[in-house]
Amino acid sequence: MALAGCGSSQKYPRYPFVKYEETATVIFQNFEEDDRMTMYSGGQFYDISPVEGSTTAPVPAGKVISIGAHLVRRFSSRAYWSVPAVGFAPARGKFYKLTLLITFPKCRLEVEPFVPEDAPEDPFAAASDRGGAGGPDNSNAEAERTTISASIRHPASSHEASAGR
Repeated sequence: MALAGCGSSQKYPRYPFVKYEETATVIFQNFEEDDRMTMYSGGQFYDISPVEGSTTAPVPAGKVISIGAHLVRRFSSRAYWSVPAVGFAPARGKFYKLTLLITFPKCRLEVEPFVPEDAPEDPFAAASDRGGAGGPDNSNAEAERTTISASIRHPASSHEASAGR
């Protein structure tokens, strides 16, 4: 139930990174300027909008986080909203693509590890794959994740549905 507030229109503070805190980077794909992104970590909600002028944002590494989006889209002169969310445990120094997928009437967020083209090769990761130096913590395992899909709703249809209960 913690994800229920991930798409809230309430304004949340930015995550308070402490000095030397381990981070990962999220790359936002298929989002629009007015989409509101929220991160849930350690029992608190935080704003996780991209760094100005980019499509990326830092996130804390080494702990499970959830990212939610509050979306409003217009189709045929009507406004529809959706609140998809995804949870995962980002690893220190890694990059993750956070992609918004809309197939009317559903939307969802997907997260997957991403290796930038200009990233240097990690000799320790290759060695650990063969059981050599680097140890098990340096494997190429994907981050565990949970995706929560959401239906795209028109405000009038949401009101009708709740009035019928």
